[in-house]
Amino acid sequence: AGTVAGRPLYAANLALERPQEPHIALWHASTLLREHRGDGHLTVLGWHEITAVHCLVLDCASGHGMPEEIVRPMRGWTEKEWAAARQDLRDRGLVDGHGRLTPRG
Repeated sequence: AGTVAGRPLYAANLALERPQEPHIALWHASTLLREHRGDGHLTVLGWHEITAVHCLVLDCASGHGMPEEIVRPMRGWTEKEWAAARQDLRDRGLVDGHGRLTPRG
């Protein structure tokens, strides 16, 4: 019953044939809910011009995510890309000069 506009992953999964086996149908339904929700997050992040690397920098800056030393190489971001995202977030007032979240962030 979810809307498909602006939700490409949800729309793609919705277009698949509904499985006949009950346990697989349940898995498919769960996937639909997850992708509808996830696509909504991406829409909000895009509206605020928060990219994938911005998200990871913010998560690390929160003190609740994994450390940069693990996340950055694991996700394939270069030090230069990471530093540019951190500087952009600093310029926007979302992280401070030490790379931690500001109250606005």
